[in-house]
This record gives sequence, C-alpha cells and structure tokens, in this order.
Amino acid sequence: MHNTASDTELMVAAYKQLYEIETTLRKIIKNRLTSDYGENWFCIAPMKHMKRFIKPIDSTNLHELLNFFNIYPSLKNIFTTKEKAYLSHLPSIRNKIAHCHKLDLQEATILSNLHRLIISVQ
Repeated sequence: MHNTASDTELMVAAYKQLYEIETTLRKIIKNRLTSDYGENWFCIAPMKHMKRFIKPIDSTNLHELLNFFNIYPSLKNIFTTKEKAYLSHLPSIRNKIAHCHKLDLQEATILSNLHRLIISVQ
C-alpha cells in the first residue's frame, strides 16, 4: 500500500501537534512547580509527593508527563476529570505517530482537540 500526499500531510501535521503538546505540557509542569517549590523543584517536589527522585523532566515520556497532573496539587485542577480521561488517548496516538502508522480520522480529531485544549492552558 502506498502513502498518498494527503496521508503524509496528515502525519506531518499530527507530529507537529504532538510536539507542541509534549513541549507545552513540560512548560506547564516546569512553570507551576517552579512557582510552588522554587528553582530546585525537580528535587523537592518528587520527594515530598512521591518519596523518590524522578528523571529529568526533559527525559520524561508522554505517559509520565500526564501522571504529573494526578500527583502534584497545583497541577491536579488544570484539567477536569473528563479532560484527563480524554488525555488518556494521547499515548496510543503518540505511539502510532512515532512508529509511522497512519492515524484514522477519529484519532486525528482527538489529537487536534487535545492540542487545542493543552495550548489553551499555557
């Protein structure tokens, strides 16, 4: 099966949205936790809430980033329970993009909606 130009355009747009989603989530996390715990938040906050160190925020995977919004008090209310459930679709969509599997229309729509939601938060 051959890819069409429209398939390629869809996947390029999807990768762009995914990149913006992940970088925006990191920015939101860094800004909120720096505000709450200071410049050394990455040492202080995890020990306070998870009782362990975490890897650097720039090395976290998407599913790990999403977990931040369930762990840290100042991040918990950024997204509603319904939005968090919707966000749970992101890792599987991310995997399809990362492994060059074409998104279907529903996945592309979910990605676009989540992109719009997350960009609006920053």
